[in-house]
Amino acid sequence: ILTPNYHVFYSRNKKLDPELQFPLIVKPVCMDNSIGILSDAVVNDEEELRTKISYILRTYDQPALVEEFINGKEITVGVLANGRSATVLPTAEVVFRNWPEDECKVYGYEAKWSKETEQSKRVCIESPADLPKYQEYRIKRTALQVYNILGVRDYGRVDIRISAEGVPYVLEMNPNPGISPTTVDDEQPDFIPFAAEKMGMDYEKLIL
Repeated sequence: ILTPNYHVFYSRNKKLDPELQFPLIVKPVCMDNSIGILSDAVVNDEEELRTKISYILRTYDQPALVEEFINGKEITVGVLANGRSATVLPTAEVVFRNWPEDECKVYGYEAKWSKETEQSKRVCIESPADLPKYQEYRIKRTALQVYNILGVRDYGRVDIRISAEGVPYVLEMNPNPGISPTTVDDEQPDFIPFAAEKMGMDYEKLIL
């Protein structure tokens, strides 16, 4: 199970691991809902990195997680139930439409929650994701492994980025992702209800 190379910073002056390759993405280590991940979260040199680390430490009073940025498809996979009964839902993809060529594709706070931003208008969710069958199988298997290894129960969501070489990297295991109905105020749908609908599971059945 692969994850991006990373380094946790408790101080802006901590030496950067020489094995980390730019571009890097900088996040608060303990936040949810992409809080702290804005359009400038990806940095391309050490000066930008130190500035962003300082912002995270000062603003959120917690360490900064610095990861190699995987510039590829963003896939999310929901899992329901427990143990041998666990079911992997259809994959869903964050599709970046008409994204500026000079801007990294980040599904951050602005894209998720700020409806009037350009980032939000350029993002949509599609399910199932547009993937070759072998890659879809590998991603679903990985998601189920992560779910079980971390002891998640009842429902969860695994977020994955696929590199340019076609390699899936796990970004996050979310043990309590959003499960709001998919028809709320024309917002981007929550992934799990959206994917469940694609396999013929209505909202009442999902909640039960």
